[in-house]
Amino acid sequence: MEIRKYIIEENILQDCEIDYECGTGDVIIPDGVKEIGPDFLGLYGVIEVLHIPASVIKIHSGAFSGCEQISVITVDENNPIYHVRGNCIIETANKKLVVGGSNPAIDSDGSIAEIGPYSFNCRKIKTIELPNTITSIDFMAFSWTKIEELKIPESVSFIDSHAFALNNNLKSVFIPKSVIKMGNGVFTGCNNLRDIRVDKENPSYISIENSIIEKVTKSLVAACANSVIPEGVRAIPDFTITMLDNCESIYVPESVIEIGQANFEFCYKFYKGKNGNRIACRPKFTIKAKKNAFAIEYAKQKNIPFAII
Repeated sequence: MEIRKYIIEENILQDCEIDYECGTGDVIIPDGVKEIGPDFLGLYGVIEVLHIPASVIKIHSGAFSGCEQISVITVDENNPIYHVRGNCIIETANKKLVVGGSNPAIDSDGSIAEIGPYSFNCRKIKTIELPNTITSIDFMAFSWTKIEELKIPESVSFIDSHAFALNNNLKSVFIPKSVIKMGNGVFTGCNNLRDIRVDKENPSYISIENSIIEKVTKSLVAACANSVIPEGVRAIPDFTITMLDNCESIYVPESVIEIGQANFEFCYKFYKGKNGNRIACRPKFTIKAKKNAFAIEYAKQKNIPFAII
């Protein structure tokens, strides 16, 4: 990869012109740039080496979203805002990890308390050890990675929306008692997830048959392809049940009186074609519910196949 031209407006790095025929390569942010915009290299995915100069005082969320091949990260030692450690860029004063590399090593010395938005988005990481100094995991922080096992430290109290979304290798999740707030769609699109559990001493959430329910609101906040929505659940927030492979149907109890947007979307049935390739067949997904259940009306409005049982 070769950057032919950096597009800089008022000392903010907005975009660049890239020669993709050069493959992967280095990105050296020009001296004098004060900010790196949110869409600078988002989803380009072709960086191997990244250097941040001393002049950069703000890196916007998502600036390096989708850059799956970042393997070496450096920050000028004179930078007043950021430093690098364990192949990650850290906002020093706030103890916030803002950009992670594909081979991170997060220290347990208390220098990192927050995993920032998009920080590891699309990185090719299969395992990561989060120390007991982390208190929050932000929006899409570990989305589209290749994490297989997830151990959330007992220091974490907040997990933001879509934090672990679209991790196809993730099979099991355990939520410790310290987590008292989770956003919508934390595990949406994790197609191989089959085991979701919550610590029995958690004051905010409970797990029943691979479903996580918020105790006070009785909202379903996380589910997977083999989840059973228990009677008593009143709401299914946005992005809770979506993008599930080989999920043919789900029973929605009568107690559910509210279903948010983008639920039951992109639920496919996959089968093997003549050449052995995976082929998606839709619509195969069916909402099952009793005759007068709210879910039936929802299915009709959204043109989703349904079955009255």
